[in-house]
Amino acid sequence: MILQLMETQRRIFRAFTAQASLPLYELERTHVQKKHSRIRPFLRQRGFTKDPLCPQANVKPDELNFDGWRLAHAVKKAECLRQMPFEFIQRLGFILEHLPTLDWRRGNLRLQPGVARAYADFAGSSLAGRIGQGIALLFMEAREYAFAAHYPRAAGTPGPDFIFEKIDREDRALVEAKGAFVAPDVQPNIKSTLADGLHQLSLADPLGSKKSYVVGSFLRENGDQAEELSLVAFVDPDLFSSSDESPRDLVVRHNYAAWLDAMHLHYAASDLRTRTHRDHPEPVRLHVVNLNGTAFGVVPIDAFLPYWFDESFQLWPSTNGRLVVAGLPMRILARIGSALASPSSALTIDEVSLISPFGPYLESPFKGSVLRDGSLLGSLPARVLVEAPLEEIRL
Repeated sequence: MILQLMETQRRIFRAFTAQASLPLYELERTHVQKKHSRIRPFLRQRGFTKDPLCPQANVKPDELNFDGWRLAHAVKKAECLRQMPFEFIQRLGFILEHLPTLDWRRGNLRLQPGVARAYADFAGSSLAGRIGQGIALLFMEAREYAFAAHYPRAAGTPGPDFIFEKIDREDRALVEAKGAFVAPDVQPNIKSTLADGLHQLSLADPLGSKKSYVVGSFLRENGDQAEELSLVAFVDPDLFSSSDESPRDLVVRHNYAAWLDAMHLHYAASDLRTRTHRDHPEPVRLHVVNLNGTAFGVVPIDAFLPYWFDESFQLWPSTNGRLVVAGLPMRILARIGSALASPSSALTIDEVSLISPFGPYLESPFKGSVLRDGSLLGSLPARVLVEAPLEEIRL
């Protein structure tokens, strides 16, 4: 039993620290919407041979690079943006259960053999969609969009998934995310999937957005002999401008409210979204950890490795285990506290307030991910949290 548990933890740990990539193929909107146009083949050394955007020379497509922590971070942020029920947000089911269904050994991100057919039902499409949303968030992160909000619409009505915003807050974009698991010897209908996303965008109020994207991720199994790799196909259609009557800090507020939910600070998250004023903000005590010169307020949200194992999977006292932590820079938390104290004031997070995003290969003790908005997800040894100072902040 102990040996099985140790092997499971080894597999999870490898998944979190492994690197992977997906080639990025761009299609032209009119070509996707044209009934009898062809988009294949997707060649490894250049883009589409049948698409107007494809250069005639052999030009390798751009790639989206990430690791397990970064993908887990993006998926969790996307779920929190959608305002899932508290008990769902509190669980790390995706991180601990589903991340190992991905095969990270080939460079090109793959599914473990048999996963596509095993998940060929509603649950599978839901999981593929969740991973697709995380990949879309990383796609936008690579394009320097720091803040994100779930697109505001009534339940059951059509529209895109997200609205993104850059740090200067002058550049917004709507995004519809698609995701699919592709079984061996199956050719997914990428064109139809992207066309459906374009239809979703066409029904949406731009809310001041200057750009829009449909981002589809199509993941194949390891061992699939198809010429196509696991890939991301996207469309960047034109979007007509419109008057924007939404609050100027709508995206920023929802972005940080989502991560307050991830940190289990649900009342503060709700108040930040709804601009609710509280006469007596609650004192919150956070562990303060200094990483790369930035003080982060973090909270443990789950156990990554059992308390009695350390990274080498040896038996140790409990403080050598690793905990999953979520956090934000203390200076950003202070600005959020000020916005909660004065709901009529705009929440502004300027470029100076944001740290540079960094990946997982940091010096001990932190292993994890930090996105452009400063949100942090990763693991720390339990002993680091025990020794970290506690600081009180009112939210």
